[in-house]
Parts: sequence; structure tokens; C-alpha cells
Amino acid sequence: MKVFFLFLLFSCGINAQQLESLKILKTKHDSIETQLKLKYQEEIKGKSDSEISEIYYQNLLSRRKNNRERFNHYFSVVQTYLETQKLIDPSPEAAQQEIPDKAANYSQGFPALYKEVHDFIKNRYQDRLDEFFTKSAKIHFIVQNDHSLYIEKVEGTEKEFNDLALLAFLMTTGKWESAFQRGMNVKSKFVLPVKFVVEE
Repeated sequence: MKVFFLFLLFSCGINAQQLESLKILKTKHDSIETQLKLKYQEEIKGKSDSEISEIYYQNLLSRRKNNRERFNHYFSVVQTYLETQKLIDPSPEAAQQEIPDKAANYSQGFPALYKEVHDFIKNRYQDRLDEFFTKSAKIHFIVQNDHSLYIEKVEGTEKEFNDLALLAFLMTTGKWESAFQRGMNVKSKFVLPVKFVVEE
């Protein structure tokens, strides 16, 4: 089975402190996941097959609980982002305009961005690939003139996938740089279609 995600260009708006809280939550829950895996490896040493099966089941329940809490925390933060984000005012006119115009840019490049989003969604759906065979979403966002992101809306037929696509986008690790025109930073609008495709 091959899994492909098709992406074009895309859209969002969040302050740096809130985005950082997502990274902190990820570190916390990744650490819990690692500790649970290590605990399992220690507990099965010298145990019978039936004992290992029970240990595995209990460990799996703990890991699923951690994963539920992880995404509950993630989506709570994202909701706060959406409720508190603000569009900023245009930049003041520049006195001189010798600097060349340039488009808005993602620091790690679009291929790296697409891979991060792809991997995040794939890992989330790794046990449910067939269930999400036809899911898709469009994230409309603005790269503002202060390099921040503003999310206008997320379109799609499945709310769970819409939320996950947006979360995957916000969890990316690169930085955005505003477009520059006529001697000043300007806002740029993007749309990111995310389509989930499973091929045999």
C-alpha cells in the first residue's frame, strides 16, 4: 500500500508564543510515549507469552490514553489560536525603495513543508488509512507583513480531517518571511489543498 498526499500552496495566522506551546506539548507527549515503550521492554523480560500479552495490552491502553490527551491538548491550543489571532495593519510607506521585491517565503522550502505535513498526518492515521481514503481539505491563510500567519478558514467535508490538516500545518518547524513590495513588507494570501490518497 502506498500513501500519497497532494499539496499546492496554502493559508494561516498565529503568534509565536502560542505556536511554541504546541512544540512544548509535542515534546511532553513524545517523552511519555518513549517512557511507555521503555517500560514495556523492561516488564516483558523473563515473562511467559500469556504474561507478555497482558503487559502489551495494558501498555497499549496507556499509549492510547496518552495519544488522546495529546490531540485534545493540541486542538485546544489551536482553537485558542483561532479565537485570538488578529489581522495587523499595513506597513507604513517606505522612504526609499532600492530593495528588490520578493514573494513570501517558508524558510525550509516548500518540499520540506509538504513532507512535514505529510508525515504528521500519515502518523496520525497509520492504523486507519482505508477509513480516510477520500479525505481532503483546503487551508486558506495569510502571511502577514510582520511574518506571522493568519488563518482565514479551513474548508473540507470532514471536520476531523480539516482539524488535523490545520494542526499538521501549524506544527511545522520552519519560519515564514513576508513578501516585500515597493519598499515595504506586504501581506500575501495562500490556499493549501491537502488531499489524502491511498493506492494499492
